[in-house]
Amino acid sequence: MHQRSFEKAALRGIKTSSDRNLAAPVSKPLFSSDTPHLAKGMLGEDTAAAYLENIGFILIGRNIRTGRCEIDILAKDRDEIVFVEVRTRSRSWIMSASESVGPKKIANLMQAAGRWAQARNYCGFWRIDLVAVTLEDGKEPVVEHIRNITEPLINE
Repeated sequence: MHQRSFEKAALRGIKTSSDRNLAAPVSKPLFSSDTPHLAKGMLGEDTAAAYLENIGFILIGRNIRTGRCEIDILAKDRDEIVFVEVRTRSRSWIMSASESVGPKKIANLMQAAGRWAQARNYCGFWRIDLVAVTLEDGKEPVVEHIRNITEPLINE
């Protein structure tokens, strides 16, 4: 594997969290009261971004388009680039966080991550994580973080 500096390979053309305020979404429209589900999604992404920073991730970008796919959050965890899918849901949601991301979505995320890495000649380690944010009126959001969702689950 070729060793490339993180700054040259991973950040080519992307501003870091020190360059801009990541609490504000990138290339997202302002939402009206007609779109409460979109506002809920934005709150979930903001919560996920704050959680990731709190556990030591370095945020690189948000809402990054690669072809027809979007990467909700792009971050660095030690020596890995992490492509983060954020799922925001209400307490009454029936499916678990891991069940909410099906094979088609995982394939799209892998394609988006591969395109991002290829466009930057990035040859380092990367993975795809899921951060599920559960919202309930009057309570703090509950955050569930599942690392490397492309790894098969092993039942022992």
